[in-house]
Amino acid sequence: MSKSKAHYSPKTGCVIAIGELPGSQHFIEIEDSSDALAAMAAKKSLRVVDGQLVITDSRAEKLHEIRAQRDFLLKKSDVELMKLEDSELITGVRDAERRQALALYRQALRDITTQPDIFNVSWPELGE
Repeated sequence: MSKSKAHYSPKTGCVIAIGELPGSQHFIEIEDSSDALAAMAAKKSLRVVDGQLVITDSRAEKLHEIRAQRDFLLKKSDVELMKLEDSELITGVRDAERRQALALYRQALRDITTQPDIFNVSWPELGE
């Protein structure tokens, strides 16, 4: 099997072409281009990291997954907030500490897509 070339941007590492690209000085040789071509067709992210081809989800796909998980966790925290409000109405005691913990957790969830590396998200946890 003949080798093929994956041409990439030296600044970002993003693969810009597979095959021959006249004048390109930034490329790596890959054994089998079929996986890379299929990944490109599926709008996956192809990057060269430490001289190796790395295929990951696209940013758009990853952001969609993150938002779906965030929305699920926000809905779960809605239930916790309702339980807290019911408890406060029943007992007449306001739990300011728990309210603040919930508010901070919910804000951290809303801010989740602003993290610098969406492929390595640090999820907040709600303390009990």
